[in-house]
Amino acid sequence: MFNSSTYHSFLRVSSLVCALVLVFESGLVNEATIKVSTGTHEYLANAIGASASVEPTELNQITAALTEQRVRGKSSSIRTD
Repeated sequence: MFNSSTYHSFLRVSSLVCALVLVFESGLVNEATIKVSTGTHEYLANAIGASASVEPTELNQITAALTEQRVRGKSSSIRTD
């Protein structure tokens, strides 16, 4: 009655692996797994060159200054009562 094909077996194993990875990533079992996960993400990002570098130009510097002003303006208007 139950016909277990290779496809369905693959789906079951994949869903189990995804569930275990999510539990590991969330730190439900141990808080240290969050640090390991974050470190792994940073390592992989650096390994594949995901960190972008932008050469400073006048426009970039003006945009950065405006963004910093807006961020500081919003943070100073947040009330901490």
